[in-house]
Amino acid sequence: MKKKTRRKNETARLLARWAMELANHLRYKEGWTAERATRQAWLCQHALEALGKGEVTLDFNKVDGSRRIARGTVCKGIDPLFDLYEYKGKKDEISYRYNWSFTFWDLDEKAFRSFNAARLNEFKTLIAI
Repeated sequence: MKKKTRRKNETARLLARWAMELANHLRYKEGWTAERATRQAWLCQHALEALGKGEVTLDFNKVDGSRRIARGTVCKGIDPLFDLYEYKGKKDEISYRYNWSFTFWDLDEKAFRSFNAARLNEFKTLIAI
């Protein structure tokens, strides 16, 4: 097997494992059905991939129950203010497994915002780089 193919398979396997961890969290901790939890996990997975590739519109419910539509990204080269930001802390991917909230750069507010995986309704890719 070629190295590129092997890397793609490994990446796909890791993404699928991550999505199933989220689905199990939603199913057993939040009380969702298996089908609904799996759909939500893959929706979050695709939204995070889109955030990493360009500008995305996210539709999610806030903690107080109100609906929020935000334009965001985690991709450099879209917003000059975000490009100036330099993360000085250490990245802790383990924290995603406990609260399943994801951070993105809000292009309208010019600040970091986050959403919970269980509250994401939909997303739409606006600009892909």
